[in-house]
Amino acid sequence: MRSLTLSSHLLGVEVVVIVQHTKCGLAGVTDEELRDLTGAEIAFYPIHDHASTLGEDIERLAVNSSLASIKTIGGFVYDVETGRVEELVRWAREHE
Repeated sequence: MRSLTLSSHLLGVEVVVIVQHTKCGLAGVTDEELRDLTGAEIAFYPIHDHASTLGEDIERLAVNSSLASIKTIGGFVYDVETGRVEELVRWAREHE
């Protein structure tokens, strides 16, 4: 959030791209399992489905008042086996 806030305010960034990848260690596990594995009591935000997780990530950014100048956010998945990148989610701020 820090970097996005600075870049949107100081550098005029209006487009954000979020990229997840296949074979991620956060895929198919729960917060509880990750806490047991690591001993850390934090939210890991595991990935159950790339499209829904990207949608949640985008929503967190879209509602953040510090990022009001962001106009477009795209959510992509990089397939580590094929090298392909696929856009799964796109959000655009309504014109005010």
